[in-house]
Amino acid sequence: GTPVRCQSGGLIIYSGYMNNTAGNAVFVLGPKWRVHMYLHLNDIKYPKWSVVCPGDTIGTLGNTGNAKNTPSHVHYGIFTPIPYIWNFFIPMGNEKAPIKYSWRKMFWLDPAKHLPTK
Repeated sequence: GTPVRCQSGGLIIYSGYMNNTAGNAVFVLGPKWRVHMYLHLNDIKYPKWSVVCPGDTIGTLGNTGNAKNTPSHVHYGIFTPIPYIWNFFIPMGNEKAPIKYSWRKMFWLDPAKHLPTK
C-alpha cells in the first residue's frame, strides 16, 4: 500500500498491465519529451491520457510481472524517444553490458541527473 508518487508532471501515455516482465506499469510523458516509467506496481490510480502533477500518487508499490516472488518495489527509469546522440560516446560504466546494447545509452537517462532535489 505504499504510494508511488509521480516525479514529473505530464501526460500518462501508458497505464495498465504491460507484460509478464514489467507487470503493472505507468509511463508519464513529461517536460523535454522525457518519459518516466514505473514498473511492478500493485495498483494504478490513473488511466491512460490522464494529466498528472508532480507528487500525485500514481499507484502503489507492488511485485507484479517477473517480480512476483520478491518484496514490493518499483523500477523507475527515465528515457527519451529522441536519441541523445552524444550519450553514445560516454562509457557505460558497466563492464558486464554487451557492446551490442551500447546504442541504448542514447535513450536512457540517469534519473539522479534529471530529478529535482529538495
